[in-house]
Amino acid sequence: EIQEIMGEICPGIPVGVGIHTHNDSGLAVANTLVAVRAGAVMVQGTVNGYGERCGNADLTTIIPNVQLKMGLSCMSRQNLGRLTEVSRYVSEVANMTPFNGRPFVGTSAFAHKGGIHVNAIMKTPKAYEHMEPGAVGNERRVLISDLCGKSNIDYKAKEMGLTLGG
Repeated sequence: EIQEIMGEICPGIPVGVGIHTHNDSGLAVANTLVAVRAGAVMVQGTVNGYGERCGNADLTTIIPNVQLKMGLSCMSRQNLGRLTEVSRYVSEVANMTPFNGRPFVGTSAFAHKGGIHVNAIMKTPKAYEHMEPGAVGNERRVLISDLCGKSNIDYKAKEMGLTLGG
């Protein structure tokens, strides 16, 4: 409905239209992105989506989607590179445990533990990562678990500056 409504409203209003969504249905980010695609030029949201009821639209997900996926400039590359830092700082100040699975800025957003995944990212990171983690100030994490393979061990050794014997 958002796309249809915004598509009708935006062309007929001589000033920029904005969007303010809540996450009551788990669609705040999706509805915001659809509104931007339909012509919204201002987005209201909060860092990490913190807010009343089920929260507000999460700017840490909206900003990289608008900038990196939709190709619309909304922030300098330098500031975009600090998005993970800002997310974690706001969680700390709000006394909230950061959600590790948060898109783009969560500690698990670019984590890999399956051996085939790690083998692939060592050769072609785009095979299992939708973007370069550093663009939003995050980093790739390779985990060691019962699902890992030789590639995980090799990756971790290299990361730690170790040379493994044959």
